[in-house]
Amino acid sequence: MSDLLKTDQLSGLIAIRESPNDWFERCTRKLQAIGSLEADWDSYGSARPDSVSLHYAYAFLHLLRDKVNVSEPAITPNPTGNVCFEWDDGTFTLLVEIDAAGRCHYYYEKGSDEREGTERDFAPILQMVTSL
Repeated sequence: MSDLLKTDQLSGLIAIRESPNDWFERCTRKLQAIGSLEADWDSYGSARPDSVSLHYAYAFLHLLRDKVNVSEPAITPNPTGNVCFEWDDGTFTLLVEIDAAGRCHYYYEKGSDEREGTERDFAPILQMVTSL
């Protein structure tokens, strides 16, 4: 059966999983909206989203699009000017904050595997995303 169609064994219903191109456009629009925010966008003194952090976020998003079976991330601005990606379905959590130096600060939890750290390269982060 196609990766886009999955059968729920209990109900027999077929769930349609979106292809990356379906959610990629939504995520691109979200990054564009984040890029248009001004300083103090949260009314608590937040920094304006950093253009370099956004550049790295777009690069990361393009890499995600090319991966198979990657679900749509939630993308949010961080009050420090960084961009955050999040995957969480109750059985796993991956939070990735991309800063203006291109570093990925992450928190990963799936089952008993729990870790956090900082990566300068997207490859280890992509490996975590594809393991979700």
